[in-house]
Amino acid sequence: MKSFKFSLILLFILLHSIQSWSQTPLINTNQLGVYGSQDDKVSRFQPMTLSFNTHHWKNGGSILVEVFQDSYVPAYAKYIVNVGYGYGANWGEKQMILVESSGEKYFDLEFGPDFDLGVVQSGYPNKGVPIYLKMKPYLQCRIRVTHSRNIVQNLQNSNEIQFPAIGTATVIPDFTPSKFANNPFWTTSSLRVQGNDNHYIAHGNLGIGTTTPGEKLSVNGNIRAHEIKVESTASAWPDYVFEKDYDLPKLEELKTFIEQNKHLPNVPNAATVERDGISLGEMNKILLQKIEELTLYMLQSEDRAKKQEKEILELKKSLHMQH
Repeated sequence: MKSFKFSLILLFILLHSIQSWSQTPLINTNQLGVYGSQDDKVSRFQPMTLSFNTHHWKNGGSILVEVFQDSYVPAYAKYIVNVGYGYGANWGEKQMILVESSGEKYFDLEFGPDFDLGVVQSGYPNKGVPIYLKMKPYLQCRIRVTHSRNIVQNLQNSNEIQFPAIGTATVIPDFTPSKFANNPFWTTSSLRVQGNDNHYIAHGNLGIGTTTPGEKLSVNGNIRAHEIKVESTASAWPDYVFEKDYDLPKLEELKTFIEQNKHLPNVPNAATVERDGISLGEMNKILLQKIEELTLYMLQSEDRAKKQEKEILELKKSLHMQH
């Protein structure tokens, strides 16, 4: 009989533990209803507000916010929100990362301004920050939030989240929704991109063999290609060398410059090339300019040689007539 009672007690404790655990999940998921913009107005709602301590190390974990666009065309977006120590508290900036986007979305999420909660925790003030949903006209969206924060009616402590009633939208100026994920992409294995569409990097620089690219494409190594095309404007291409008003340097001036500088005018010296490298497009223009100038020198030399030959023939003819 004692054994039976003991088993009942153990079963009661187990059931109570399971029930308590199920009532306080580590991860919460909240559906926030339908948000509809005002007819032909660009609208803004405040679906949630977060709290954080301005110095406390706890940050409440990342928050996953999913937005489902019901009207216009189907669209979906997934955001990760980080607010707390290192992300707006003590140091760093609050983080709103668009990790996934599909369809032609006409909405966006953004942070509102911080505000003081009037509560001090661990010697530092607690603050709140709203998260806004911006929507184009005639739009309906639904929101799902996954988080590990405490759900409260009024924010006081850090690591809390508040879901205000949907209420009336605020009319705001027009905006351009973000369409592309803005989270860094990392891989320690092979990076492969396949597909029939064009692949491009819209902003920033691309580095191969370097983590600090200074140009649109920086390669620390060799490049092998069938052809490299460098574009130039017509006015920059040195056809102007053959214009009648082109100031061709005198050979004596050119000789003096070479003796003093050990390189041609407008051509970078060895130290500059070693330090800065060379621009293929600019260097090709400089080399072509020098070739064209050399061609002019050769033509001038040919003209002088013909003139001298003519003068020698006339002189010989004159001497012959005298004899």
